[in-house]
Amino acid sequence: MAAIPSKQYLDAIRNVRDGIKVTYPYGGTTFPRCERVYAVPKGQVASIPTSLPGFTGSTLVQLEELARDDLNVEVYLRYDTLPGPALTTTRLDDDGVPVTVTRQRMLLGDIVTGEDLAAGTWTRTYKADGDTLTGDQVTESRAVPGNPKTTVRFDEDSETFITTTRQLFQASTITPATSFVAGTSATKIEREDYPGSTLVAYEVTTVYPNSSHNDLGSAKVGERLQPKTFPARVDLTNFLLVFGVPIGLRRPQSETVKHTIREYWVIANSEPSLATDDILYGDTMYLPNGFSFGECIHDAATIVYPTGSGTLTVNFPATTPSYTVFTSAWIGTDRVVGGSVDNAGHPHRWKVTSISVPMR
Repeated sequence: MAAIPSKQYLDAIRNVRDGIKVTYPYGGTTFPRCERVYAVPKGQVASIPTSLPGFTGSTLVQLEELARDDLNVEVYLRYDTLPGPALTTTRLDDDGVPVTVTRQRMLLGDIVTGEDLAAGTWTRTYKADGDTLTGDQVTESRAVPGNPKTTVRFDEDSETFITTTRQLFQASTITPATSFVAGTSATKIEREDYPGSTLVAYEVTTVYPNSSHNDLGSAKVGERLQPKTFPARVDLTNFLLVFGVPIGLRRPQSETVKHTIREYWVIANSEPSLATDDILYGDTMYLPNGFSFGECIHDAATIVYPTGSGTLTVNFPATTPSYTVFTSAWIGTDRVVGGSVDNAGHPHRWKVTSISVPMR
């Protein structure tokens, strides 16, 4: 809503011969603006003419009540020539393509909005800078396709430079897709909407190069201290119960140890597997004296149980690893106890995390 002019300005209008002040806000002698201050009888404000004779295109765009008495109402009227002149400027879009901008003041009801794409030129029209009666009809035109705009960012996680290219196209010509060259790069094409348009959109192409950390041997290595529970194990060859105390049995033990975290990235057709050093326990082993071993590493054993009619022989296979292998080859060496395989921004790119600890 336009502001009411100052008292000095209104006094100047009151003193104009013929009561109409004429100015040319766009310069020259075309598209005049006419302003009046005069009194009308009460009840006739609604009958004030919406245009002025002798001024083609003049349209009442502002009516303000200034004062009133028992008989009359003093009003300020402003008439602009509408449509106003079409003012054309040029600017550069964010991709460096020139945009021709035409701005024209019009009655709100005369503004036509929309967009069109023909012969490689995209044109859109919208309303801007309006009030309750008038607004600017803005028409912008530019070439499509636009110029490619490429950015390169360093991904600190994979220590690679990821390239993204953004380019304006006719929306219907953009086909989202993914592709890859195993061990080299992965490419993703996406469509990003242009605000307010159904005809054009951005084609966004992202290229993920292969990381130098691409297998377990070249992985990034980090460390952290945290608790780890080591498995129980029993030396069946030397196992004894002394006054009910088991000798040769090491129960599960939790210790704070160094965990080594290795991370690497794989570009491949299928999800890579994570190799882990699994520990597989067998069935609970019961000794004839009633002592039992549950989740416990042990060698293979044959146990003979007395029965009412004789004996029962049961073979217990060794766990994986066996007690012998665990004590001779695992203790003191790093073993993979956990990790993850996660998608890394592309259907054929994965981040592999491997966590290992020195066995005790």
